[in-house]
Amino acid sequence: MPLFPVDKAQLRPQFATYRLTSEDGLTQRCHELPVRAATQGNTAALGYKELKARAMHGALVPLPASALFAYMDIEGWVTLASIEPPAFERVYHVGAFATLCVADERTLVVCDGAVVAHVAIDPTSMRAQETARYTAPDVPLQGDEHAMPWRIAVASGADILLERARRKAQTGVTPGLGAPSGTRHAQTQTYFDVAMLRTGQLVWHVVTDEPVAFASLGDTSVLGAETPLGPPATSVQPVTPPARDLPPYTWSQTEDTVTVALALPASLTKHDIRVHFSPKALSVSLAMQPAKITELDATTEPHSTTEDALRQGTYESRVLWDQINVGESLWTWENVQTRTGSETHVTGLLTLHLAKAHEGTRWPQVLEGDDIAETLDPSEMLMMLEGLEKYTEGPGSSSLLNDGLEEEDALAGTRFVLSEVHADGSIRPAEPSDAGVLLARAAPSNVATSHLLFKYDVDGIIYAPPATPTLAPWTPEEVVPAISYVLASKRDAHPVYFYKVPGAAASNVFAFEPRQSSSRSGLGHNAFVYYTPPGSNDGVSRVFRLADHVQGAGALLGVGVSPDARLVCLFESMLLVIDHALFT
Repeated sequence: MPLFPVDKAQLRPQFATYRLTSEDGLTQRCHELPVRAATQGNTAALGYKELKARAMHGALVPLPASALFAYMDIEGWVTLASIEPPAFERVYHVGAFATLCVADERTLVVCDGAVVAHVAIDPTSMRAQETARYTAPDVPLQGDEHAMPWRIAVASGADILLERARRKAQTGVTPGLGAPSGTRHAQTQTYFDVAMLRTGQLVWHVVTDEPVAFASLGDTSVLGAETPLGPPATSVQPVTPPARDLPPYTWSQTEDTVTVALALPASLTKHDIRVHFSPKALSVSLAMQPAKITELDATTEPHSTTEDALRQGTYESRVLWDQINVGESLWTWENVQTRTGSETHVTGLLTLHLAKAHEGTRWPQVLEGDDIAETLDPSEMLMMLEGLEKYTEGPGSSSLLNDGLEEEDALAGTRFVLSEVHADGSIRPAEPSDAGVLLARAAPSNVATSHLLFKYDVDGIIYAPPATPTLAPWTPEEVVPAISYVLASKRDAHPVYFYKVPGAAASNVFAFEPRQSSSRSGLGHNAFVYYTPPGSNDGVSRVFRLADHVQGAGALLGVGVSPDARLVCLFESMLLVIDHALFT
């Protein structure tokens, strides 16, 4: 069973669009901070991966079982903030920029890079007391490596997960225009140390090429990142994701037909092709090829990879996503010419025309087990796969009212791979076929949750992880229709969260996108909120600007949700409280 199964009964194939609603009732209140919030150090000196790691852990931390929030100020104080009435109280001094997270209902864990401290919080008096302190693990560096300070990623009771970026200097060679051949230049390779501590003692240490995006800690722990985890070594080589293969076919659909196109070498003929339809499956293969002596060459005939897949039986007896009408389904074979400059290419195009047994049902995929995005025009997509033409997004914003989907619509989210780590540090990665595409995480709130929103075709599915840390299937709890499609048009949006208002029937998905502001700071943010009531084929959306009238607010550092479903945004110089931004 896959780690991220799909409950087809939850899907909404008839979903139409998100309709923009007014901002009636939405109010924003700004509270100036007594001391500016810490801005996570000198970001100009950080690499892309390090910035990405910091962005995964917001600077605003809601406290469980209370309406308080915690953050670090620029002078190294843990500061508690109350929004009703607005009040700020410094409770614990670290003396340097630190990261913090919640360990349990009454405890914050603070790490300044070298020391980890447990701090008990009294929400009534807004006071704090240190209950434990220990040093961060001493993981040795190799050669000319350089490590950033440890940052706290996750805390669960006595279990703490720390993460730090490590840079390894390398020497590269780049010929370049006008540069002598063999010009050498410095390069850096960044990966991450990940260490689990229990009551201050190091349990295990692993490495990963990308920052950790999910962690469930215990005697056995499960971590999620864009790449699998690896063991530490004398000379650590980052774990890199496998190369992304081009899809072996493209497809599109109408109300009554699914059209599948496979690009094959033009040297094939119609007599080489074998296609069989059944109500719930299909088989596509090629006739046996006579033995012959072939001279190996550095080049490969276009689309021979798809040909090899058909000869190896990859598409024999494959189960379809839904039933088809066999009598009305057919296939065609033709040679298609495409041109690049003065060169002409000829490609064979096998097209399957599958008549839907249930007209009007939108298929999220053609075959069970495949996750290949629908394309607007198979022949146009064919040219893109050949490298002869690329889709580009024209001016204007994307809309669900477009006639079809562009190739870019599959670009939402980031790759997500789970790995199981045992107490002895041994690692068991999930199968490559169980990789997902992460769209959003649960919004920080006073109720802790590890649910995640994953891409499924143009939709998104909110999954709950297993109750205990293990590589067991996650539970699909809610479908957010068309949210992957929507987020694909907002690639600059960050952060992206989801949150179910207490008593609401469905979750809100909300994202923040930077923009030019009318204030003197020159930068601002737009907020986008999406919500679809159960059983409805239309969703609602809301767009508004964050504190557009406030000058000098600074960067958006963190976002949280209060117990009464208010959005709370931490900027460098203020705390913004937004009422009635979320749908109920």
